[in-house]
Amino acid sequence: MIDTPLDDPIAEKLRQQKLVEQADYESARDLFGCVSTLKPLESYLPKTLKEFEDFAVEIASRHVVVHRESKHYKAFVKALMRAAVEPLGPEEVKDLETCLAGVRSDKAKKKKEEEEKKKGVKKTLNMGKQGISAGLDDYVYGDDEDNSDGDGFM
Repeated sequence: MIDTPLDDPIAEKLRQQKLVEQADYESARDLFGCVSTLKPLESYLPKTLKEFEDFAVEIASRHVVVHRESKHYKAFVKALMRAAVEPLGPEEVKDLETCLAGVRSDKAKKKKEEEEKKKGVKKTLNMGKQGISAGLDDYVYGDDEDNSDGDGFM
């Protein structure tokens, strides 16, 4: 990076922030002994299921998800999926469809739970309010006072 100060105070502040972030990143790498694991995608030769899954995560994190803020991201993902499933058969595509439906279901559940937490909606127990039995009575007493045992108690 350029070490000469910039004339614009906002640009200078951003430049300083980037320098600090880069220095922090380098310090963390040195501290934890991390060596950059980024390698060219062409050098990946996956053979096992785990290697293919890691390869997919690498592609998605490096090249796909970084564009999620774009207004064209959804169209991009649709086109990517269409191109990726082109050589597959109908059963394989159906399996992928089921997988995506599961992802959608999980996201919908998570969103619903978050909305309920925000609203403060709590699930309540029916305590027999408004003439509705809570279902805890062993015997629902009727209006007829006919005791068939004939002892006349109460």
